[in-house]
Amino acid sequence: MQNPISGNRVRRSLRRQGGFTLIEVMIVVVIVVILARVALPSYQSSVRKARRADAVDATTSILQVQERCRASQPTYAGSVSALATCISGSA
Repeated sequence: MQNPISGNRVRRSLRRQGGFTLIEVMIVVVIVVILARVALPSYQSSVRKARRADAVDATTSILQVQERCRASQPTYAGSVSALATCISGSA
């Protein structure tokens, strides 16, 4: 015959192994929020730098096309459509 006191302990220990407590979940949520607050500004800064580099590349490309257009005409192109016409006309 089994001792009733030890049987209660076994049932209690089996019941506690079922999942996470609210405190444990809240601690994990707080840690995730802290990590997000640290990582998000760094990510945004990286995105900003990449966009800035793309803008510099695009501006440099437009500058080169403007100079090619200026070499064949007396003035620079006044708009992107005029620039496209200048390049397609000289090609």
